Amino acid sequence: MTEVTPQTTPKKGLSKGCLIGLIVAGVLLVMIIVAIVVIYIYREDVAKASGGLLIGEIQKMAVTDPAPGVDTVKFNAVCDGLREKIESEPLDAEKFANMLGQMKTIPGDEIVDSVEAEMFYEAVFQSYPDLRDLVPAAPEMDSLYIEETQETGQTDQ
Repeated sequence: MTEVTPQTTPKKGLSKGCLIGLIVAGVLLVMIIVAIVVIYIYREDVAKASGGLLIGEIQKMAVTDPAPGVDTVKFNAVCDGLREKIESEPLDAEKFANMLGQMKTIPGDEIVDSVEAEMFYEAVFQSYPDLRDLVPAAPEMDSLYIEETQETGQTDQ
C-alpha cells in the first residue's frame, strides 16, 4: 500500500505576528518623524519653554530655602527680568544655549548657595548685559553713622 501524504501548499505573505510588528514599527517611525518636524518648526518656543523651566526651578530653590549670602530680592529681580526678556525678544540661539549651559549644573544639589548664585548672575549678565540695571543697588555705608542731637547731646540709635 501506498501512504498518502497531505500536500501542503506554501503560505503566501507574512505571518500575522510579523505583519503586526511591521505595522507597529511603521507607525512609531511616522510618529518620530512627525515629532522631529514639529520640534524643528517650533524650536524657538521649545527652547524658551525648556529655558523657562530651568530658570524657574533655580529660582524656586533659591527663594524657598535661601542659603547664606544669597540675596533673594536680587535673585528674584534677575529671574523675573530674564523671563520677561526671553518671552519678549527673538531668541539668539547661541547666546541662549551658552547661558543655559553655564546654568545647568546649578540645580544639581537642590540648594543655590552664594557661589552658584554668582555663577547664575554671571551667565545671565554675560548673555543679557542690560539686565544688570534690574539689580537693586546695595546701600552704601562708609562708616557707622550715629546722629547726634543738638539739644541733649545724646545719640539716636
